[in-house]
Amino acid sequence: MTEAPQHRRASSVLSYSALRRRTPRARASLSADQEPDYRFTLANERTFLAWMRTALALIAGGVAAREFIDSLEPVVLRGPLAVTCLATAALIGGGAFLHWFRVQQAMRRAQPLPNSWLMPVLAGGVLLAASLCMWGMLT
Repeated sequence: MTEAPQHRRASSVLSYSALRRRTPRARASLSADQEPDYRFTLANERTFLAWMRTALALIAGGVAAREFIDSLEPVVLRGPLAVTCLATAALIGGGAFLHWFRVQQAMRRAQPLPNSWLMPVLAGGVLLAASLCMWGMLT
């Protein structure tokens, strides 16, 4: 009596597995994925953590700009400066995960590494924040 449920369970697993292999996306991920060298995986994680540190620093800068900078005149610039830092931090934080995931998938599939849009976002955010600070200092 115990053999029948085991047989049914095995056949349902096999049919589910066969069903998954029929979809092009599942077939590509099952056939082409291979574990990359652990050093590349760790380097990808270090890069992710570096982007997260950058995002945390931008969060701290945004909070400091809004709450603790008294010398920036006109006072109206404090809000946009804080929002610029926080918005850049949010984009960098979310983008860091997406970039880590895409790089990990590319390494597993032995494909070229994807380009990152994080650097232009960071450069634009820093440029805008610096421009607001300079404008506040010159007025």
